[in-house]
Amino acid sequence: MKIMGKGKAILIVLIVLAIIAVSLVLVLWKQRSVPQNYTSVRYLAPLPNSEQQAIQNSLDDFWHAYSLQNTTKGDEKDPAPVPKSESINSISSETNSTTDTTTKLLYPGIPQGLVTVPLSNSSIKLSWDPAPYASTYNVYRSTNQERGYRKIANEKDPEYVDTGLNPSTEYFYKISSVKSSGVESYFANPVGAVTNASDASAPAKEKNNP
Repeated sequence: MKIMGKGKAILIVLIVLAIIAVSLVLVLWKQRSVPQNYTSVRYLAPLPNSEQQAIQNSLDDFWHAYSLQNTTKGDEKDPAPVPKSESINSISSETNSTTDTTTKLLYPGIPQGLVTVPLSNSSIKLSWDPAPYASTYNVYRSTNQERGYRKIANEKDPEYVDTGLNPSTEYFYKISSVKSSGVESYFANPVGAVTNASDASAPAKEKNNP
């Protein structure tokens, strides 16, 4: 009986050792077959000089074509600079400066100094300061200071006489400048004037653009 008890104990010990050995083999096999995360990390190699130069040449061609499309004949005295991308990392800073220059050349200046003078019971004279890059000027009129403006004239010189108006009526005016390419500027503040009650009325006061 004692011999049989010892045999069972030895058998149990051998089974436990076998289980432990199999477990160790499985763990080692998994570690060798599954790659670790750090071994799969790859680093991007820098682009060859030829490819970098090709990218930069393409960028230069793009900005050159963009500048030509936004430069009209009236801008030949003050052409837009063609940005050069000396490096790929400097593109963002050059884009901001190019956008500012293009915006400046795209829109003409806003007419300032509008003065309105009633000449009679049916006419008002307008005059304003010349605007940079302006080829002509659009004149807008309304009887409401806030809305309802309608284009009534396009003038080459910075002055205009509005006729055919109603007596003792207040009219408001806005002036915009137009570039040779057809681009129109924004407006300055509107200026109003009241036509005379009759031709014999006292001279009306001038009104200026605030």
